[in-house]
Amino acid sequence: MKEGLLDIPVLYLSRHIVRTKPDYYRLLQAVRETDAWEDWVLYMLEAVANTARETIRTIQAIRTLLQQTKQRVRDGYRFYSQDLINNLFNHPYTR
Repeated sequence: MKEGLLDIPVLYLSRHIVRTKPDYYRLLQAVRETDAWEDWVLYMLEAVANTARETIRTIQAIRTLLQQTKQRVRDGYRFYSQDLINNLFNHPYTR
């Protein structure tokens, strides 16, 4: 985002937090009760790392699917519009 490479953020920690909800609340409570920031920060760093890995895999899968779709349309139909296919991948709910 900072470098202008993305229009919207793609790193969402909520999925990781929901999957590890007991740890999330336990560590958050420990910060409140005993000022245990180190464990909380380590948990959040792990959440960022895991989420980043999952996001990279998702982006790679989308890119692969985009290329496969372009090739399939090129090979199987008389029309081919790279703009149309790019639009479908940028706006999956296109009419």
